[in-house]
Amino acid sequence: MRMSNLRALALLLVVAGVATGAGAYAYYSQGGQVTTMSGSLFVSDAGQSHGGFEYTASYNVTLSVRGGQGTMTVTQWVGLGDVLTTHEFTVTNFQKTGTSTSMDVSGQRVVLPLYASDDVWDHTYDNYYIASWGSSAPPNEIRGTISPAVFPGVPDGYYVEMRLA
Repeated sequence: MRMSNLRALALLLVVAGVATGAGAYAYYSQGGQVTTMSGSLFVSDAGQSHGGFEYTASYNVTLSVRGGQGTMTVTQWVGLGDVLTTHEFTVTNFQKTGTSTSMDVSGQRVVLPLYASDDVWDHTYDNYYIASWGSSAPPNEIRGTISPAVFPGVPDGYYVEMRLA
């Protein structure tokens, strides 16, 4: 091989290496892959999963995070009006493992353990990450860490349950 061809080949290899390194740096400095999850949010004035029913609503939830940060969008699917005053939330400190998902939603901590068997809703949400709380909820309906305060407009005593897969 002639010397000019060797220099051209060497230059090409250096450029390819730099481009690969720059691409890898950009990918990992942005936190790697995007994690997406979807599911639902149920809200009830009964303070528990069943009963009451002067007010109930169900919302679709979509979550998209990269590097532990992202957004969660909550869109009403069905219900007797929309109590939420905010429908897009900032997510930080996101972590997902095989047993739980945790995050801060607009500064409020939310922890959703994975439930292989959902007895509250007769197995409708088996294998979902679930967090629920209500002022009148029996102990088996208090799961993970969540509060109505996460969702502006939802009164303090209401039952909230978020499920993500």
